[in-house]
Amino acid sequence: MRILKTLPAMFCLLAVITLSFSCDKDVSVSPPDPPVHTGYLFINSNPPGTSIYLNGKNTGRHTPDSLSWMEGAEYRITLKYPLYMDTTFSVSIEEDKKKEVFIDYYSNPLMYGKISCETTPDNAIIFLDGLNTGKLTPATLEGLIPGTHRIKYRKTGCRDDSLQAVVESNKVKYTYVQLIDTTEWVTYNSKNSGLPVDRLTQLLFDKNEVMWLGTLGEGVVRYDGLSWKSFNTTTSPIPNNYVTVLTFVNQTNLWIGTKDGLAVMSGNSWSVYKKENSILPDNYITSICQDKSGAVWVGTMQGLVRIQGSNWQLFNKSNSPLASNLIQGLAASPDGRVWIGVGLFGLMTFDGTKWNSHTKEKYGLPGHDITALAVGQTSGQVWAGFSRNIPQGEDEGGLAVQENNSWRTNYTALPSRYITNIIIQNDVVWVCTDRGLLKFSDTGHWAVWNTGSTKLPSNYITCAREDSRGNVWITTANSGLVKRKRN
Repeated sequence: MRILKTLPAMFCLLAVITLSFSCDKDVSVSPPDPPVHTGYLFINSNPPGTSIYLNGKNTGRHTPDSLSWMEGAEYRITLKYPLYMDTTFSVSIEEDKKKEVFIDYYSNPLMYGKISCETTPDNAIIFLDGLNTGKLTPATLEGLIPGTHRIKYRKTGCRDDSLQAVVESNKVKYTYVQLIDTTEWVTYNSKNSGLPVDRLTQLLFDKNEVMWLGTLGEGVVRYDGLSWKSFNTTTSPIPNNYVTVLTFVNQTNLWIGTKDGLAVMSGNSWSVYKKENSILPDNYITSICQDKSGAVWVGTMQGLVRIQGSNWQLFNKSNSPLASNLIQGLAASPDGRVWIGVGLFGLMTFDGTKWNSHTKEKYGLPGHDITALAVGQTSGQVWAGFSRNIPQGEDEGGLAVQENNSWRTNYTALPSRYITNIIIQNDVVWVCTDRGLLKFSDTGHWAVWNTGSTKLPSNYITCAREDSRGNVWITTANSGLVKRKRN
């Protein structure tokens, strides 16, 4: 009976709670939605891609693009583009209306820039992006579109030179170039020509007057006066890019000595010889020459090899009178002898039967260690360069010349006693040193060419040869190739 009496009270309580929740929901108030703005701005420009700023803030948008849901008001728009002046303008936006704006940068004269062009010497023709401007230095090029432009200068008697200039709106870019005089001296290097590397070791001309260069790092380079071509380990079978010696055999086959093997190039055909596939005792090739009989002699760090056709013969301390296995130079004389620079033991000759030794102790030579060796094919003179202080501290080093079995060694005017190479052409002897180049004539006169007396870019000379036109070509150890024009 008690439970029945309490039921009406519970129903009344539930009704009150339900009513309370219903009343709360009916009287709650939410904030009103903001009004939707319908202003619209479309911006385009020439050039396109400019950054759009609205009242100083980056919108993250680039022309052509639009700004939507804008409130009717006055806005400040700024367009930014690299190297161009900022363009700022005001625009009035109205509700329910579409506004379009087009900005042409090139209609504003202030958007263009200038380049001031100066050279030494002046009166050089100015080319802009490959086109002749018709102007001579000094001059200012005006009305230039902002961006990178290429300026080229050309003057008779000078090497063409060029540069890149970055132009900005309403600014002057000042440029200056000192043109290199080429009336007598011309330098070719990895920056101004197709020569791939500046470290050169050898220079030869073939029967067609095509130049062949030995390099440190790029193998062999061919230059025909117009184009450059590299034969390296990527583009050819050459065993190593470090070239120690170049020699033409029979005027057609190019024999290439490297620090990791011997390569022979005959037209498009290649043969590579190493100690792994031949009787070469070592892969470091130090010297190559061809004797009067047509045999090719190859010097290595571990012995000497004579090659005639398919017949290979090895000479070393164990089977010959060689005083050392280290062969440092080779040259063939017109009497049939081969002159051999033997490591730390001076010179030896071999005529196919008899060996003979030429040492400091016997002939008063300036040293024991050969650095360069050449024989005049007309005169028969033997020219030899010796290093200093190796192996004995009293070694003076320098130059020695043999004629009629008599040696001359008194060359006090040498710029250096370190001889890197000797080239004999007709009646001229070129002696290369690490401090300049010497030119000996048949009259007994010599001249020294170096950076002080000429326009040579380096004193470290590795080779020098004269072409059929009388131009002298010079290779350097660190500054590329130099041409000294015939006077």
